[in-house]
Amino acid sequence: MEKLKKYGLLCLIILLQGIGLRAQTLDPPVLNCLQVDNTGDVTMGWNPASDPTGVFTEYQIYTSVNQAAGYFLADTETSLNVFSHVHTTSATLTDNIYYYVQTISTDGTNVYQSISSDTLSTIWLTATPSPTGFAILDWNSPFLPSYPVPDGLMYEVWREYPMGTWNMVQSMPYGVTGSNYEIVDVCGDNMNFMIRLTMPGGCVFTSNIDGDYFENYAPPVIPTITDISIDHQLNRAVISWEPSSSPDTEAYIIYKCVNGNTLIVDTIWGINTTTFTDLLSGSAVSTGQVSYTIAAFDGCYHGVPPSPNTSALPPCHSSVYVPNIGYTVCNPNVNFLWEAYEGWGDGVDEYIIYHAIAPDMATPYADLAFTPIDTVEGNVTNYSYAITDFNVYHCFYIVAVGSLTGYQATSNYTRVLTPYPVSPGYIYLGSASVISQDSTLVTLLVEPSVNTYEVKLERFNPITLVWDEVIVMSTDGTGSLTIPDSQRATDAFSYTYRIITSNYCGDVIDTTNMGKTILLNGLANEQRLVNTLVWTNYGDWDNGAEKYLIHRIIGDFGTDEVIAEIYPGAGFFYDDDVSTQLFTDGKFQYYIEAIESNGPYGQNSSFSNTVIITQKPVIWIPNAFIVHGYNNTFKPVISFADFSEYQIIIYSRWGDVIYQSNDINMPWDGKMNGEVVQEGAYTYYLTVKDGKGKAYDYTGYVIVLVEK
Repeated sequence: MEKLKKYGLLCLIILLQGIGLRAQTLDPPVLNCLQVDNTGDVTMGWNPASDPTGVFTEYQIYTSVNQAAGYFLADTETSLNVFSHVHTTSATLTDNIYYYVQTISTDGTNVYQSISSDTLSTIWLTATPSPTGFAILDWNSPFLPSYPVPDGLMYEVWREYPMGTWNMVQSMPYGVTGSNYEIVDVCGDNMNFMIRLTMPGGCVFTSNIDGDYFENYAPPVIPTITDISIDHQLNRAVISWEPSSSPDTEAYIIYKCVNGNTLIVDTIWGINTTTFTDLLSGSAVSTGQVSYTIAAFDGCYHGVPPSPNTSALPPCHSSVYVPNIGYTVCNPNVNFLWEAYEGWGDGVDEYIIYHAIAPDMATPYADLAFTPIDTVEGNVTNYSYAITDFNVYHCFYIVAVGSLTGYQATSNYTRVLTPYPVSPGYIYLGSASVISQDSTLVTLLVEPSVNTYEVKLERFNPITLVWDEVIVMSTDGTGSLTIPDSQRATDAFSYTYRIITSNYCGDVIDTTNMGKTILLNGLANEQRLVNTLVWTNYGDWDNGAEKYLIHRIIGDFGTDEVIAEIYPGAGFFYDDDVSTQLFTDGKFQYYIEAIESNGPYGQNSSFSNTVIITQKPVIWIPNAFIVHGYNNTFKPVISFADFSEYQIIIYSRWGDVIYQSNDINMPWDGKMNGEVVQEGAYTYYLTVKDGKGKAYDYTGYVIVLVEK
């Protein structure tokens, strides 16, 4: 047990001696950053070393112009808890130099030196003018390759201009040790540059200050053309662009591109002036694409003669052009194409088609109401528009849309007249009439027009229940047309017609109202001496028939006279009392005329077939007469007969002809050769024809008496 106590005490003494020995060597300070001032002096920032036992003596600062060798003691710092130290030197004005720091401590007898801190370098900056208008800046990294560089460090480029005023003008990620800073805000002057690098703890590296006389030789950044469009009201080209990103831009030069050449059009002043209307482009935008490009220039002049810094020209941009549109009459579509927009690097994504209608060529653009009607892919340059309005001007323009930028370019606009035969204000079947025993006549009423029309007459077939085509013919633009239909049994049937009218494009305009002929029938009542007429009604006028007129002609050459007016409500029949017409030939011709009621296009008439009614001849023959008496002649009394065919013969009892006459008005006076015949019975033969030419023969005896 005693041995164990002695051993433990020995170990404790050895441990305490070891602790006391290590306590004489301190850690070096943590070197954070190096700052170079305008005289070349270096301010070192560090975190002080820890000295819990109070053995600190000093910090020793070593430096070298070579990273690997040649370090010498450059300075000392005797205060333990300072955070920075200034090393007076001018070496930093010609190159970067390296630093590390060690801590010196003592136990009163011995001097102890710590290990070295991390080695850091000052940042040495060179700022050199370039002949192209840049400040070429180069600097070095302040860290050795083995240094654990924190993430996210950024170099800051600071510029002193005007003198006495510093501003940060650029930032670069750690790892980049150079920059070309373009001189754009001054044509030429002295200016200084400095590099700063801020560490995570807030300590900032600053480089030396370097400067020179710098000139602005750099042209402005090339402006981006957004579109070449057409102002429709002015009918002129409009060029639009984004402002140049160079703040020293003073103006833009507008060029017109013609056959591979560029011609100066105008100069536009002001960096934020971004549109130009070419007032001299009127005829060009109406005949084809127009192409333009643009350059920017600043206010810095160089050379002999002096000229400003001017940007290069971007590729020419060409407008969308819609040529004059042709149209074929009767075509249901307007087909047109356009020349594609050129100049966008991202190409055309789509084209939007705009459309408006103008009643005439004189309608100004401002009065047109354009609306988008369709969108096509950017590789499509044609379109077909289905027409719904004819005899007007259809107006179109195209808007191109860029694929990525969304820039829009508007084409010129153009008009095309879409003529189409104007439909007449009215097409009306005026009448369907019978004109003979086997023919009808249909009258078509059409509003007079310069256009011709095709008309197709159709007749309804009551057996097949379909409409049969009768004839197809053309109008000449006049207001009426008569169309015949032959080989019809007009005295047996009524016929129904309609007319289908088409324009010269082959499109059906209208189908008329129907027209149905009037069928008339009649018969003779010989006992009552009445002719009875029955007919069908006419169909179909818009407002129906107002009345029916009964026409009558007596004989073959009599006067056409209206003997009655019958209104629809009274029925479709009529009795004609012919008892007063006994001394006619008994032939009566009748036809019906229907009169339209309130005809919208004039008062039309339709005529029926003609019927002939013949009354049978009425004959009374005396059976005796007295020569020299009261009834002293022999004369038949005849009605409804054709007297042109009349003949009477008187025979003796022996068959001799003693009297003969063809004149109904010449009676037999009972004489033969001027002498009175003997009393007695004589045979007569009488022949007469009715109005239709039918012969009637009568034979009988007449007794002749002689008054003494």
